[in-house]
Amino acid sequence: MLCRLIYRSTVVPPFDFDDLRSILAASERNNPPQGITGVLMTASMQFLQVMEGPSDNINELYRTLQRDTGHEHLRLVEFTAIQQRLFDGWAMRGVHRRLMSDELTTFLTKKYGSDESGHLTLPSTAFLATSLLFDVANTDIIGT
Repeated sequence: MLCRLIYRSTVVPPFDFDDLRSILAASERNNPPQGITGVLMTASMQFLQVMEGPSDNINELYRTLQRDTGHEHLRLVEFTAIQQRLFDGWAMRGVHRRLMSDELTTFLTKKYGSDESGHLTLPSTAFLATSLLFDVANTDIIGT
């Protein structure tokens, strides 16, 4: 059965773009043989990730992520059976807030909200989390 899993978690500092690159490199090696695709976004010391693939493989990966010391306070946003993937183009696309263009950041902040400091708020509902991840996965995110 094909499924989609979305979770949020809090980044354990220190964390920078090189750490994200390392996660993505491991995903490029490990996810294709497992049939797993998705998007990992980091903003304001939070992760928001969607993973799609065979349910047994997604469950195993999520159990591994629960033991990962690079983040804490994992919160499952959604786990559901799907007919087709929304995020099939990447073993794991990485999106780091600091690499987004100002235009995209403004658009996303207006659409999804911001915290007291004006930083993008990562949604905690399945619909909005899927929408945000779809928006960033299908957009040229690099600022000029």
